[in-house]
This record gives sequence, C-alpha cells and structure tokens, in this order.
Amino acid sequence: MRKKIIVMAVALLVGLITFLLAETLLIKVQSTSLRKRPEFYAPVVAKLYYGQKVTKLAEEGGWVQVRTDDCLVGWLHSSAVETKKIRLLAMNQTLKTEASSQEVALAGKGFTKDLEKAFREKNKGLNYAQVEKMLRIKVTLSELKRFLREGKLGEWGRPK
Repeated sequence: MRKKIIVMAVALLVGLITFLLAETLLIKVQSTSLRKRPEFYAPVVAKLYYGQKVTKLAEEGGWVQVRTDDCLVGWLHSSAVETKKIRLLAMNQTLKTEASSQEVALAGKGFTKDLEKAFREKNKGLNYAQVEKMLRIKVTLSELKRFLREGKLGEWGRPK
C-alpha cells in the first residue's frame, strides 16, 4: 500500500512539473492550419487564429507539435507561433477588455479600423481592390504540394 502511494505521488509530481514547465505559445498569424504531420500538405486537424494559445509538446525540423485548449494535438510551422503574451488591460470597468478575432488580427498587423480608415482617406489613389483580391486567394493542397516540389522546398529540398 505504501509503495502505491509513493508511486502515485511521484507520478503526480512528474505531471505537475511537466505542466509547470510546458511552454505556452501564441498564434502570431491571422490564421493557420493545425496539421496531422509536420508537413505543409498534411491533413488539417483544425484552423487556429491570431492570439490563440497552444501548448508546445515537441519540435522537429522547423515544426512545433502543440496541444490546443480543446485538447487537439497537431503540428504548426514555427513561423506561425511566438512566445509573446497578448494582454488587454483596463484601468477601470468602463473600458472594453475583449476584442473580436478580426480586431486582434488587424492589431497584430499594426492596423486598427480607425487607422485603416485614415490611411485609405489619405491615400485615395491606391488600389485596395488588389489587396482584397490577394486575401481571398485560396491554394489547394495539390497546388501547394506541386509548388513545394517544383521549388525544391520542404521535404523536396532536403538532401537524401
């Protein structure tokens, strides 16, 4: 009986230490795909968005294995995450302390709706339609795979 208690205590202690040492990462891009394997064309487990927290489990060749708050496990490219904390602080209760995902994504780019509006008014000759068009471009997995293969990127760029 005493051995069982000691084993359970050690297991609990190891679990607690692992939990306390776990590195929390934040998504730093507008959106990214959590993938089953550390490959750009691997099946998508979930979509993650700017500011979401994930827990780092492992690293492999420019990829980070993570667990989401929903307990989904998968791989993100390391360029999509950072350790920086995002905090919204209020000096009193009347201030807004939450932001929509769109507001957070704009702020992550350095733009707020007001700043974007002022920029558009100041630069009326610029073609914003092309920027909006680029944001709507969707690339299929087969197109991505072909791009990586032809450019000798990812697994096609590694010496065998």
